[in-house]
Amino acid sequence: MIALARLVLLTVALGTVLQLSVGSRGWAQDDVKISKEQLEELKRKAAEADRLQEQLNQAQKEIQNLKGTVASNSIVVPVVRDSNNRIVPIPSAVFQNIPAPAPTPPLIEIPPVTEQSVIAVNDLLTYFATDPKAATERFLHKTFAIRGYVTDFRKPPFLGTYDINFRLPGQTLYVSCLFRPPEEFRSFYISSNGEEMIGHTYNARTVFARVGTELTIRGYCEGLKDGRVRMAGCQYLVAPKATR
Repeated sequence: MIALARLVLLTVALGTVLQLSVGSRGWAQDDVKISKEQLEELKRKAAEADRLQEQLNQAQKEIQNLKGTVASNSIVVPVVRDSNNRIVPIPSAVFQNIPAPAPTPPLIEIPPVTEQSVIAVNDLLTYFATDPKAATERFLHKTFAIRGYVTDFRKPPFLGTYDINFRLPGQTLYVSCLFRPPEEFRSFYISSNGEEMIGHTYNARTVFARVGTELTIRGYCEGLKDGRVRMAGCQYLVAPKATR
């Protein structure tokens, strides 16, 4: 905004000076005699016009740089819908606060997948997005852990399950982890602001997960299903703590 205001002011000032300068030069072309003082004034205005033009060019460069910075920092938030096809808002701050991921190693270089394996969400999505066939051969029907930052939840009506989802900005493919709470939980639901998955036992309240927090979850990979990498039978490797 400051650079834009400077640009407007400089443009107005430059236009005024140029009008005076051009008008004065027009008089000179009509052989109008001017005094030495008037000639010096014209030279001063011409120098002022050059100075303002230079400042105008600099202000334009600053605005272009600011536009580039804003474009590079913009976050493309995926469109998410709940079980009733309603849009679930995900704040862009969720993605802005996620640290930049480490480079994804080639699939052929990672060791065989076991129950002790921990695969970053970014890597898993990269493998399935770039080479679905190879990723399916490596991960399908395998039990392993994934690690990433929670972006949203899904709680289908009338079912005793819920999903914790891991998404990346600008991508439609995501990881979905299916959970079935233990029987002692009488109810579980998504908080009104959509940022917590909460469960209740007879005398305690447990926050299973929060949007924006990093979780490590172990599950059974069912492969690509409906635009997502599906993990079933999931468990938290660090159990959520109950509060009374």
